[in-house]
Amino acid sequence: MPMDLDELVEHWTLLEDERQLVAGKRGATRLGFALALKFYARAGRFPRGRAELDDDAVAFVARQVGVLASDLGFYEWSGRTAEYHRAQVRRHLGFRECSAEDADAFRSRCRQAMQASGPGVDCPEKASLASIIPEPSSRSRSAGRLVGATKVSTGCRLVYQRTAGQPLLL
Repeated sequence: MPMDLDELVEHWTLLEDERQLVAGKRGATRLGFALALKFYARAGRFPRGRAELDDDAVAFVARQVGVLASDLGFYEWSGRTAEYHRAQVRRHLGFRECSAEDADAFRSRCRQAMQASGPGVDCPEKASLASIIPEPSSRSRSAGRLVGATKVSTGCRLVYQRTAGQPLLL
């Protein structure tokens, strides 16, 4: 199903500061970088390759950067240049790669959320997170912890869904 113009304009228009980032790049690199930037801003992760990008979005961004959409086939989605592009995008958007301390803090918050959800509550993220966070014993849970757990659990679920299969970014 083709994207409508409103969606293209809202999510795939390069802003002035983004145009400045793209300006120093040429050809397929310019287009690939611009698409990675807009995809990350929208999805919270980088595309794994061309197949994840909508044809309409590619054409829309290609027109903005003055590169043929077909040139995207020459962009390298992995390797040193792609890693550098991802670092530039993260820096521009105010993100950084997760440190070991960040990962420990994340696991701790998720463990607390799982404990607070109680023994009778079952959800997909709880099972997935349990594989990296040991499930607490039933003695350590209390029904009183249910209050306010929904927000934390939802936050953990959103972070997990957006980072599944990728390095955790904070």
